[in-house]
Amino acid sequence: MEHVKKPTPKKQPPSISVRFRNSAVRKMLRQVSELEGISQRELIEEAVSTDLTLRGARLASDLELAASRLRALSASAYRKVVDRSIEEFAEAEGLPEPIRARATHSSPEFALVGGIDSSLVKALAAFESDLKSQVSEGEDDPVSEAASPLDSSIDLQSAHSLGRSTSSPRV
Repeated sequence: MEHVKKPTPKKQPPSISVRFRNSAVRKMLRQVSELEGISQRELIEEAVSTDLTLRGARLASDLELAASRLRALSASAYRKVVDRSIEEFAEAEGLPEPIRARATHSSPEFALVGGIDSSLVKALAAFESDLKSQVSEGEDDPVSEAASPLDSSIDLQSAHSLGRSTSSPRV
C-alpha cells in the first residue's frame, strides 16, 4: 500500500470572537459593511488598525512630552541638589569637628614590650628607682621587706597582672 500524501489544509489566520455589549454598534457595523461592500470582519480589521495607529501616535506623543518634562525636572532637581550640597558644606565648615583628632605616637617610649605598654614599665622603673634612693638616703623603708620591689628588677609578668596591658598607646 502506498502512502498518499494528503494536501495540508491552508492555515487560517488567528482569530478572536467579538461580542458587542452595545447592540447599536453591531447594527451600525452591519449597515456600514453593506454600504462599503466589504465583510464585517474586514471592516472591523480596518477600524481596529486605524484606531490602533491613532492611539499609538497619541501614546508616542504623550511619552515624548513626559520624557521632556522629566529631563527638565531632572536638570532642575540636579541643580537644586548641587546648590543645597554646597550650602550644607559651607554651613558645616563652621561647626566643630564631630570626631576629635588624637595624636598617634610611634616613638619607642610608646612601644609595647612583651605585650605591655612600655610607659607602664618606665613608671615601675621610676617607682623602683625612687624607692632605692629613699633607702640609700637612710629613710625609713615605706614598704615591708617581704613586699619590697628592691628585691627584684621590674617583672613584666607583674606589670601585665596589673591590668595595664594595652594594644594601643594611651593619649
